[in-house]
Amino acid sequence: LADLEARSERIGARERELEQLLARAQDRERSVLGRERAVRDREKQIERDARKDARQFLLDARAEVERVVRELKGAGDAALEEAARAARRAVEQAAQREGAALQALEQPSRRERREQESAQQRADRGRASAPAPTVGDLVEVGTLGGKLGTLLEVRGADGVVAVGTMKLTVPLRTLVRSTREAPKEKVSLYTDVPESRAKTEVDLRGIRADEVDDLLLPAIDDAVRADLRSVRIIHGKGTGVLRDRVAELLRKDTRVKEFRLGLWNEGGAGVTIAAFE
Repeated sequence: LADLEARSERIGARERELEQLLARAQDRERSVLGRERAVRDREKQIERDARKDARQFLLDARAEVERVVRELKGAGDAALEEAARAARRAVEQAAQREGAALQALEQPSRRERREQESAQQRADRGRASAPAPTVGDLVEVGTLGGKLGTLLEVRGADGVVAVGTMKLTVPLRTLVRSTREAPKEKVSLYTDVPESRAKTEVDLRGIRADEVDDLLLPAIDDAVRADLRSVRIIHGKGTGVLRDRVAELLRKDTRVKEFRLGLWNEGGAGVTIAAFE
C-alpha cells in the first residue's frame, strides 16, 4: 500500500509538472502571436500613412491642374486645354486607386482572419480537452481574455465567477481550470470615505495589449469604490491595439455606463473617457 501511495504521488507530481509546462507553452505562444500582430499592425500603419500622403499629394496636384486649366482657358489654346484635361483625369484616377488601397488596408487580410480562426479553434480544443472546473477552482475566463477568477457556483450551463471585486455569470464552456498561481488578494478597507488612492487618470502608454487588464481593471475597481464619476484612460493613438483592448474591457464591464474617445482638447483619439453608473 505504501508503494502504491508513493507511486500515485509521483504520478500526480508528474501530471502537475506537465500542466505547468503546457500553461507556460500556451503563454509563450500567446506572447509570440501578440508580437507578430504588433509588427504587422505597425507595417500596415506605415503603409497607410504613406498612401495617405501620396493621395494628398495627388489631390494637391489635381488642384494645380485645375489652376493651369483655368489659365489655359483664358489663353484660348484648345490643344493645351485638352492636354491639361487628360492630366487631370490621370491624377483623379491615381487618387481613386490610392483611396481604394487605403480602404483595403482597413479590412483584415485573409491571413489575419485565418490566424484568428485558428487561434479560436485551438482555444476551443484546449477548453474541450481540459477537465471541467468545479466549484472553488481557479479558472481562466475566456470572455475576459483569460483573466483569473474563482468559480463560486454552477447553474446549469452557466457558472458564477468572482473576478477581483466583480461577480459574473458566464457560460461554463468559456471557463478553463487554470494551472497558474492565484494572485495574492488585496485587503481593502471599506468605509464611507472615498479611497484617496483612486486616480482619475490611467496611463497605459508603452505597455503590451495583454498587460492592459492588469492595470485598467484595478483602476476601475478603485474608481468605483471611490465613487468617481469618470476616469480618463490614456492609451495613445499608435496602431489602435491598446485602444481596441480598452474598448473591449469597458464594453463588458457592467459598471461602466458609457465611454467615448476624448474631444480635441481632451487628447482626441489617444484618450478614452469612461463614465460610471
